[in-house]
Amino acid sequence: MTLGELIARRREHLGMSYQAIADQASTYGLPLTSTNVYHLATKPLTRIPKPDTLRALAAALQVPVSDVLNAAAESVGLKVHQAEVTESARTFMALTEDRDPEEVSAALDVVESVLRLRAGDQPSSRKTRRRRAE
Repeated sequence: MTLGELIARRREHLGMSYQAIADQASTYGLPLTSTNVYHLATKPLTRIPKPDTLRALAAALQVPVSDVLNAAAESVGLKVHQAEVTESARTFMALTEDRDPEEVSAALDVVESVLRLRAGDQPSSRKTRRRRAE
């Protein structure tokens, strides 16, 4: 999906105008104008937009930054292999997107422990498993 297609689908789903998308991005303190959004949605891209623009669009469109980046990459002719992502994985990514690596690692440890408990295995952290493997 191209960036224009992503913006069009999310605009329709959310019932938002270009101005509303720009306004939503600004509530997160991210720079985006309705003209920027219109051009990204309707004009051919010649380069991938700046990281702040990608973050602003993702926030306003309520999708992960990776979705916006992949759509922008496809728009400029880069094919990005995308694995099928479950809704649970998408939720986890959205919840941990702004977290530092240590917090994400701790969250993964909790998720893995819960899954092991449900499967009847003994809980252990990824750090413990890595130490055992060494």
